[in-house]
Amino acid sequence: MLKKLLATSLLTLAGTLQAAVIPVSGSLNSHGYDTFSLVVAADDTYDFRDTGATFDSLIALFDDAGDHLISGDDSSSGGVHFRLTQDLDAGIYTVLITSSRAVAYLYPGHSSFRTSDGVNDGTFYVGGDRTLDGMTAYLDGGGDVLSGSAYRVDIGTPVPEPASHALVALALAGLASTRRRSA
Repeated sequence: MLKKLLATSLLTLAGTLQAAVIPVSGSLNSHGYDTFSLVVAADDTYDFRDTGATFDSLIALFDDAGDHLISGDDSSSGGVHFRLTQDLDAGIYTVLITSSRAVAYLYPGHSSFRTSDGVNDGTFYVGGDRTLDGMTAYLDGGGDVLSGSAYRVDIGTPVPEPASHALVALALAGLASTRRRSA
């Protein structure tokens, strides 16, 4: 009985600790990009991972005013596919998916950096005067051989850090100990 209760509790808690992942699929327009809105209900850390593009992908994230926040290009763990993890406040954001040719727009006068923090492992572009309107105008400046190319982005909140898992394990051990003493 105790083992069944412990197993059920562990499965229930493990289910709540899993990251919620929302897949977004689409295809690039005739100019080689696509955009979609992202409504963030609560302040949290969000993970954007290219899981389906057949091209060298780049992601750009803009706030509700159309100002550029951050872009992610190739990641070491994903090769030519981006992975970007970003703290976001509640609000509405625009996500732009394109090929790495957008780097030419982002790089001049823009701050770029490489990081190996275990999550964001690649090249990132932040801040500056780049806007959603400016980037789409740049990309609209010509057709793209990637027109119609499919992509898939998984958006989610990362699984809690190991300390949270340790606290859950400690709580379960306490529950088991209490059940044993009362039995």
